[in-house]
Amino acid sequence: MKDMLSKKYNLYKERINNEIKGFLDGLIFSEKNSILQDNYKIIQAFILRDGKRIRPLITLGIYNAIKGRIDEQIILSVISSEILHSGTLVHDDIIDEDDIRRGLPSIHKIAEKLHSLGHDKEIVKLFRNSAIRYGVSIAILHGNLLYSLGIECLLKSNILPEVKDTLIKKYNETYRDVNEGQILDIELTKSGFNEEKYIEMITKKTSALFIYSVELGAQLGDGTNEQLGILRECITNYSLAFQIMDDITDKENIGITQESSKKYFATARGLLMKNKGKFKDVSFLDYILEKIL
Repeated sequence: MKDMLSKKYNLYKERINNEIKGFLDGLIFSEKNSILQDNYKIIQAFILRDGKRIRPLITLGIYNAIKGRIDEQIILSVISSEILHSGTLVHDDIIDEDDIRRGLPSIHKIAEKLHSLGHDKEIVKLFRNSAIRYGVSIAILHGNLLYSLGIECLLKSNILPEVKDTLIKKYNETYRDVNEGQILDIELTKSGFNEEKYIEMITKKTSALFIYSVELGAQLGDGTNEQLGILRECITNYSLAFQIMDDITDKENIGITQESSKKYFATARGLLMKNKGKFKDVSFLDYILEKIL
């Protein structure tokens, strides 16, 4: 059983990567302006760096739990979460002044290097030879473009118009929540963390995108309100466990411990197992959650 789920996991992770590549290949090919084409190539290379693809995989796991299968026609809409997530990473690296993302230079550092090489003489002149300002400016715009490209995935998807409208609304709500969470993160870094404030912050900054992945899978799979409620609670707890583990490694004095992460993960998995009879097949979703954390 585990071997079969492992193969399915690897198959759909590769399928997600191929969909992202194909979507951006089309954009690059259709773009006639060479400067913009070069920028989209940078964006494509950034997204296709080796990542977990946890959000689109969760969507596929949820769709599979509801329908008992995964349909090809949903894949384009599914990658919207990964594209939005990538945009938040570009902006996050600027805010945190992180020069490395997934083992390679962050977008603002790539752009800064291109400036230093005299990639565009007019822009060099405009920014008075300030490579850092140029790099940050380009990275902000790349993050903004990624936000719009995620919506484009939904707009171009072969899904019912009413589902498409609902998902675009959810997408925008998610983007707002993530930005609000980022503001709270910046402010709490200055004033200090405690558990209550920290959980409020990551519920917006991290859980929002996970919940969008839930909504995506449930809407595409025509899930019931009861199924959506169970999955939202499950994945909210999972996302808290995921982010706590990540922050324990990267941050200091966040006011929370590894034991809290274990508690949230146990709650998430307990909810899924307790309610598995209300779904067609939760095994793939359960495998994804356990593997990635």
